[in-house]
Amino acid sequence: MDHSRRTLTANEQALLDASRWRALHALLPTLTHGLRAPLNGVVVNLELLKELLKPDVNDDDLARDRRRRSVEALDRSVTGLRRVLDEFIAGLAEPTDTAAARFGLRDVVEEVVELARPRATVQHAVLKLAPPADAAVEAVRGDVKHALVNLILEALDSAPPEGEIAVELRREGDAAVVSVETMGTDENLSGDGATDEGDEAGERLLVASAIAAANGGALRVSKTDGGVCTEFSLPAAV
Repeated sequence: MDHSRRTLTANEQALLDASRWRALHALLPTLTHGLRAPLNGVVVNLELLKELLKPDVNDDDLARDRRRRSVEALDRSVTGLRRVLDEFIAGLAEPTDTAAARFGLRDVVEEVVELARPRATVQHAVLKLAPPADAAVEAVRGDVKHALVNLILEALDSAPPEGEIAVELRREGDAAVVSVETMGTDENLSGDGATDEGDEAGERLLVASAIAAANGGALRVSKTDGGVCTEFSLPAAV
């Protein structure tokens, strides 16, 4: 079986490309949450340094010590800003290789959950990751990562206020399964368990389903006692 991205139809590939931009648009606003604290530190310590460097300020040991501590705090804040930006950019980056390759799905799941955590915090949602199993798969890593980003974004968008999203990676026979369960809502499902068409939820799930199928897996969406559970499965690598 061909596990490459080429198994996607032209229309599905176009939808996948557009979906990447939608995901980026959804995640970018949360960047301000991580930047606010170090940026405030830069502003405060810069203003303090301006005061300490005025000509009429005594250049005694106390003033020099305050300048030194302000410079150190400023350095820490700048380092924090750089770290947040680097982590965010690295989290969004995807390999340019479009061929299937073997990789650990656990690392991808943990990476995606951390990428989405700032948005969950902003929405006052609880994003939980159960201790993930070790599972290797052979697939297009960048596409799988994007599929999981879509599933968690959809879970966050459909979660009620103070809602909870539970993410789990487990082995089921010859398959590796990532489940994303949203507690307290089933608004994105029709009566037969199919996703509604024509809305962003339907688009995200369609993209995730196409990626799963192109890599030999499947996507299942079902109602649970507490809400909605989406399961993304891929064949486990031998």
